[in-house]
Amino acid sequence: MPDRNIVSWTALVSGYAQYGRSDECFRVFRDMLIWHRPTEFAFASVISACGGDGDCGRQVHALALKTSFDSCVYVGNALIMMYCRSCGGADEAWSVSKAMGFRNLVSWNSMIARFQATLVSMFLACVEWVMVLNVVFALAYYKNWDLLGIGWLSRCCFLDGIIAVFAEWDPEEALLLFLQFLQEYLASDRHMFSIVLKACVGLATEQHASIVQSYVLKLDLRMTLCFANALIHAYARRGSVALSKQAFDKMGSPDTVSWYSMLKAYAMNGQGKEALQLFSRMDAQPDGATFVAILSACSHAGMVGEGTKIFETMSNNHGIVPQLDHYACMVDILGRAGQISEAKDLIGKMPMKPDSVVWIALLGGCRKHGETKLAKLAAVN
Repeated sequence: MPDRNIVSWTALVSGYAQYGRSDECFRVFRDMLIWHRPTEFAFASVISACGGDGDCGRQVHALALKTSFDSCVYVGNALIMMYCRSCGGADEAWSVSKAMGFRNLVSWNSMIARFQATLVSMFLACVEWVMVLNVVFALAYYKNWDLLGIGWLSRCCFLDGIIAVFAEWDPEEALLLFLQFLQEYLASDRHMFSIVLKACVGLATEQHASIVQSYVLKLDLRMTLCFANALIHAYARRGSVALSKQAFDKMGSPDTVSWYSMLKAYAMNGQGKEALQLFSRMDAQPDGATFVAILSACSHAGMVGEGTKIFETMSNNHGIVPQLDHYACMVDILGRAGQISEAKDLIGKMPMKPDSVVWIALLGGCRKHGETKLAKLAAVN
């Protein structure tokens, strides 16, 4: 093919992954990065090709974090399955699962398969509850809640659990059930709203999240940190940064997760200036993830000087030792700005061996500014 677009590259990566040809899959994925920003499907395919190779998978995971694809359900599921297959990857699989904005049935099945020995006793103790849910799901399938009575569900304390399950399986149905629940004037609490908001992350527009937020205000429920953080994430996933900022500003005392969520919202939507302004007034102690978010925002906004200063303050002012993902962000900042030699020098000064994410960042800068000689060096590594 004389001209290959992102679809053809992704199809080739997926094909190699499906047939277990991991070496070719990684080679094509690396070559694709020279010309295109990979899609979530390309990420999911190359992660699945890692199998039980945790080291290789962690490098791709770092790149997914840098490009904000880690929150995509397809990429998250692939990461969970990869870590579940690798020796000692249970904690990492659990961390990925908790960080996902929306989890579907594949996500839960993968986690259950990994922890099935531990969960057997728990499932045996829940037989009666599973039988109840089977009846409820059968009625839900035919969209006939009236046969059972939503008030009965609430009185039996089942409604929270049912909405939580639908938040994973069918977000639209979770929201519809919740609205019917409110129309019956049944009691509601912050826990219920947090569950429904989680479902909204998997929906198509920010209007769904706005509906939930409006009910919180109408019923005069205090907005907890957990709920506010979920709201920031839900709006940011749909590109509604202004609404994320509104939710953040209404928080009394945002925690580190709140600041990180808002910084990542700016980074995901290319608003580097706003991210820097927010970071400058951050009154919580930043952690490593916070610095990845702000450096990523500087990278996408072309703020070389600001990014360099922030990178230096990590260890000087906050006592945080830069890790591979921080170095990858700095290489990307320099590379995007055309400072290829400086990016190469930074790689040479790294206290640890650069991984593929660092070299890919350099490769992207070389591609953008036509540095073919250094591009070959980056591609080889």
